[in-house]
Amino acid sequence: PTKTPVPETLTTKPDKLNFGKVKVPGKSHSKKVRVTNKKGKKGKNQLPVMIMSVTPSVGFMVSSDGCSMTTLAAGQSCSFQATFEATSKVTVQGTIMINDNAIGSPQTVNTVGTGD
Repeated sequence: PTKTPVPETLTTKPDKLNFGKVKVPGKSHSKKVRVTNKKGKKGKNQLPVMIMSVTPSVGFMVSSDGCSMTTLAAGQSCSFQATFEATSKVTVQGTIMINDNAIGSPQTVNTVGTGD
């Protein structure tokens, strides 16, 4: 039997977003996340990765999404912007999930923001 190759995991920079304190009601400045299908050594991980969606948890938003419904060849990157929307005076922790066909999917970016 032939083993079907699976794309390696994607990398995200940064892998954590801290939006700090945001006046209630209000929205933070956006922060950029870069997603890369890292090129392997000596021809490894030459498979493309298909990103189906970028989904934030409650309290966070994704805009300028250049990653959803994208295929990244080895060495290619895409990016998206994220914001925190403060609706009450609490600290909100969450994640942004990057749903793809690579090992370890979904990839996650941890998020935190505080309503002030």
